[in-house]
Amino acid sequence: MPELPEVEIVRQQLLQVLPGKEIVACHVLTPRIVRQPEVAAFEKRIVGSRFGEIWRRGKYLLFQLGKWELVTHLRMEGRFGLFDARAPLDGYTHLLFTLNGGSQLRYRDVRKFGTMDLLEAGQAASAPFLAGLGPDALDLSYEDFATRFQRPRQVKALLLDQHVLAGVGNIYADEALWRARVHPSCPADRLSEPERRSLYEGLQETLHEAIACGGSTVRSFVDMLGHAGQFQLHCHVYGRQGEPCERCKTPIVKAKIAGRGTSFCPQCQRLRTSVKIAGPYEGRLSP
Repeated sequence: MPELPEVEIVRQQLLQVLPGKEIVACHVLTPRIVRQPEVAAFEKRIVGSRFGEIWRRGKYLLFQLGKWELVTHLRMEGRFGLFDARAPLDGYTHLLFTLNGGSQLRYRDVRKFGTMDLLEAGQAASAPFLAGLGPDALDLSYEDFATRFQRPRQVKALLLDQHVLAGVGNIYADEALWRARVHPSCPADRLSEPERRSLYEGLQETLHEAIACGGSTVRSFVDMLGHAGQFQLHCHVYGRQGEPCERCKTPIVKAKIAGRGTSFCPQCQRLRTSVKIAGPYEGRLSP
């Protein structure tokens, strides 16, 4: 699933080609993609709008369209592409935004899990699916991060909880925890101040590096130009089960933590108290 870095890359690419473009026609080929309004109203309202600013909130993209805001979530396979309007369609294209000048913005989604909501300008922030999100992981201060990571929950669970922090996915949580030398099962309220700051800095470094690498392509992600991400080639723990840790040479292990497969170094990321870990790696990690 595209996470914050992948969605940010798509946003940056869309910003290079869309602002100022007018939508002269809109065709929804797969109605389930559009959640609101009803499809006929969606197609009618959006025609005549011009693209303005494009924002990102966590994993959501928000398009400014005059008096409207288009909010989209790519989910697992959603992808935008700019084409000549005369180019043939494939079977996975579900929405067509024909633009002035003869180009066409197409939304393609193999699994059809993506969503689009057309809302009145200024209303997106109060929409339930956005209002419940935590702050964007790249936009919050350390002070806000520290306040949110004082809860008696596993730190891995908090990193993945979109109501606490928006945009972080499994790869980036594991990588940030490794950089901070924090065990993913550690309760957040047991972190020391230096550990909490290291986790904040490790998360920021991980996300910025992932963006610079074009995101991660574990299965199918490619950007608008068809380029795969490269960050997965630079991971320290994710996907490296059994390989030696780059810092201490201890084999990386994988366990199910916070309901997700979690990779970490049992030596560099030790718990200060004994905790039972279930999964492929079982045992007690002691100080």
